[in-house]
Amino acid sequence: MFDEYHHHDFDVVSTVNKFGGVEELSPKDKSLNHTRFFRKSLKPGDEGEFAALIEFQGYIMKDGCHGTIHPTYEHDGLKWVLMSVPTENFEASAMSMLPRASHTRGVSTIISELSMPDVTFVYNSGGPKTQTLLAADMIRSNEGLGIWHVGNYAWKIYTTTNQLQKLISDYQRADTQGLPMGKPRFVQGSVQQGTARPSQGFALIANWVDGSPFNFQTPPRPFADALRAQGISHSRSDMYYKRIKGGCQSAVNIGLQDCQGFVKQGASEPLMFIDVHTSWNPLTGKYGFSQQATDMVDAITNWGVNT
Repeated sequence: MFDEYHHHDFDVVSTVNKFGGVEELSPKDKSLNHTRFFRKSLKPGDEGEFAALIEFQGYIMKDGCHGTIHPTYEHDGLKWVLMSVPTENFEASAMSMLPRASHTRGVSTIISELSMPDVTFVYNSGGPKTQTLLAADMIRSNEGLGIWHVGNYAWKIYTTTNQLQKLISDYQRADTQGLPMGKPRFVQGSVQQGTARPSQGFALIANWVDGSPFNFQTPPRPFADALRAQGISHSRSDMYYKRIKGGCQSAVNIGLQDCQGFVKQGASEPLMFIDVHTSWNPLTGKYGFSQQATDMVDAITNWGVNT
């Protein structure tokens, strides 16, 4: 059974500006200090707020941040969703790194991203090898702790190994089907945020690309806009056009979910996908359907003309 909480059982201590605004709470019952609480309001019929809630719920349930979604309640004409996370899970997850506006003593002060600690990654094998990742250089990610530009590579850091095997398997399947992903590799190691206790995690390392991004999020960054921004040829006989179309077809073949990535004219991989998740079904031994990948094939097909 869920514990029953009421709106007035908490004080608002900060606001997470992501996900359409989420309140971080302090319980008035001090016996609950081992738990972190968050809540979000929903206006009836507002699909955008509902989508933001689903995104936040997905975020709160991954990368070591396992929490509870409590029953919805009403207050001041709005529906409210309350979520709780054990403190030990919260501190080990990307949730603790989200920028928040403090409401302490009634003053709203934006907490600077630069105040977050640097991250030290130490390889588990191959001898003592350490990579320092500065907080000031971090690019926020909906998956993992964050992304860093290290030389010619993108480093995405995860603070636990919970997702490691699933991601390795997905990336191996995608590679077999020829999905362009920037030659990714996985490296296990310890992850230390500032002076906090290190945790066992891993780094997903892939070639860095600085092209035009595309995704199907809210609001979306249309794939066709990325093609246009990079001046991709309309000729179906053009080498880069054919590589991009081949990459889109590979995405269809694996039922790629949450399609996102970059287009870069002149790159060896003019289309590169990131955050790869296939729709592989181990029970059927088949991939599922991806409407987003199908839409990308349609977009590049319509982009091209015979020459």
